[in-house]
Amino acid sequence: MQKNSSLGKGLAELLGETNFDFINNTTINQSNVDKVDISLIDYSKYQPRKVFNQSTIDELAESISAKGVLQPILIKKNGERFDLIAGERRLRASKQCKITQIPAIILDITENDAMEIALIENIQREQLSPIDEASAISKLINDLNYTHEDLSQKIGKSRSYITNMLRLLNLKPEIQQLLNDNKITMGHARTLINVENSDKIADEIIKNNLTVREAEQLVKDQKSAQNDNKVYDKFKYERNQYLSEIKQQIEQSLKLKTKVKHDGKKGKIEISFKTINQLEDFIKIIN
Repeated sequence: MQKNSSLGKGLAELLGETNFDFINNTTINQSNVDKVDISLIDYSKYQPRKVFNQSTIDELAESISAKGVLQPILIKKNGERFDLIAGERRLRASKQCKITQIPAIILDITENDAMEIALIENIQREQLSPIDEASAISKLINDLNYTHEDLSQKIGKSRSYITNMLRLLNLKPEIQQLLNDNKITMGHARTLINVENSDKIADEIIKNNLTVREAEQLVKDQKSAQNDNKVYDKFKYERNQYLSEIKQQIEQSLKLKTKVKHDGKKGKIEISFKTINQLEDFIKIIN
């Protein structure tokens, strides 16, 4: 997909005094703003934000009640209705104020362009939760074929930042939720990526209010303990293999069912017989 160099510049610049080419040679300025019935506008299916802060919506609704909607939303035509591209918080707050119409800019763009604007504008302006931002970045890379370098330039973030954000998607869902709920920090979350029992460690972090460094040490200690267990398990396996070989040798010599046990400290050999003849044969061998 060909990238549009003007995407991601921010709505403030889009609506400024200076006109510039946005998408498909469309010039946007204040004359492009229409009043659109809110009832005809559907929420964007490309919205990366999963949860909206109601207190923020309430504050915006108070501002809209007093001053109106100062910045138009972006929408695109979809049959007799419209799809929202950017400005969902303004739309939600306006509905809360019982406003029937909202200022909007109607863009004649493709579905891919609508997705691109929605994702980039949200990453740049909406203060997404870390997981929502990581999901948006992933969608831009996987669905719209952005390279890390392209996206780095587009959203004004370093390539290492993009890589670290994408790694958050490797967290268990319950850890992602803790991060979204601000119960752990980004530093804590990065420590828990691809770690066994990460949910238990997260509980320890929250319960004991551990710093990131303390969490890193906790993970390091767990990995060390796991390595010790692996060494012990290898020894235990080799010991059992040896005892099994001894058992087979005794059974072949005595022709009797045999058990060889050892718990690491002491052991015993159990030899079973069914007939008096078997017992007498065993005694002869011992003698």
